[in-house]
Amino acid sequence: MFIRYLFSSINRYFSKVFLFWIFIVTSVALFIVSLVEFAEYSRRLIKTTNVSFSDVAALVVLKYPQHIQVILPFVIFIAAIITFSKLNRTSEITVVRNLGIAIRQIIAGFSIVIMSIFIILISAINPISSILIQKHEEMEARVFTAKNVMISVFENGIWLRENTDSRESIINLKSIHLQNKTFSNVTFHNFSESKGMQERIFAKSGKILAGEWVLEDVTIFTLGKGAQTVSKYVLKTPLTFQKILDSNLPPEFLSFWQLPDYIKLLHKSGLSATRYSLFWNSIWGSLGVFFAMIYLAGAFSLRPIRRGGTAMLVAFAVFSGLIFYFLNNVVLALGLAEKLPVLIAVWCPTIIILLLSHTLIVQLEEG
Repeated sequence: MFIRYLFSSINRYFSKVFLFWIFIVTSVALFIVSLVEFAEYSRRLIKTTNVSFSDVAALVVLKYPQHIQVILPFVIFIAAIITFSKLNRTSEITVVRNLGIAIRQIIAGFSIVIMSIFIILISAINPISSILIQKHEEMEARVFTAKNVMISVFENGIWLRENTDSRESIINLKSIHLQNKTFSNVTFHNFSESKGMQERIFAKSGKILAGEWVLEDVTIFTLGKGAQTVSKYVLKTPLTFQKILDSNLPPEFLSFWQLPDYIKLLHKSGLSATRYSLFWNSIWGSLGVFFAMIYLAGAFSLRPIRRGGTAMLVAFAVFSGLIFYFLNNVVLALGLAEKLPVLIAVWCPTIIILLLSHTLIVQLEEG
């Protein structure tokens, strides 16, 4: 029965209405976000004079795909409330129910729309976002700040770029040992602006203490002087061990398809992969969140008009959505702090909302 309804003309009509409101709500939400972004950049423009209006516009547009990922659950929730309320007010839901179609089937009929949105999310929106957000960060750093430390993780270890007043260095760390805060097989490539590469320093181990790189078992290759070996070598640095950990590539810079390989590299390098694993699983979890949103909207928006109190129920639905968002963020924060397993942090709030919404829908059908 449900399969027949899923591909029926009635469900196609309902899905078109739902898609229309998704488009409208997304457009309105992006417009509001753009205004907020423009206001924020305008505030920062007071402190600089080398930023044009086109630069600000580009910075705002480059973040659109990321904003879409963030607001998509709310877009689906609000669009579902508007769709259900409109269909309920025009008695179209009542007519369909008189044909023997349950409320649960009507809500589940939107699964094709939800699955399509999720496929577009992981195949287009998320990969595009990962590229554009990098361009955004590079442009923002060039326009507003002057970052001197960068970190990347590759198959052959962790690579740092460190610029100080006395040197410019590209540093390779084969691996990090979190327990004793040390690095193994550390290589410095030191450059000068006028003469290019001046020396290469290789150390079997190293650590950062009180603003200094402390390298042990060191071999120094200096241009024009050959090699020399010392047991210990010290270099001034603005880095700290924690800064290296925190400066790692943000998970938003990687697409859904790149994250698994990057997580493996982090494990190999000795870095924590928790936030990357959480981010990757949360993208999968967004599918469950989308379904939770339409079930929550349906539970409060499909009450028969003759009973009254519809406006109050819609307001309560919006309030419940905000509570769900808050609960979801709290649980994800616990997962990021490694207080909860990743899968529980991602799926627990969604499952709770789905079960509660389903219970309310069952009561609505029986009442």
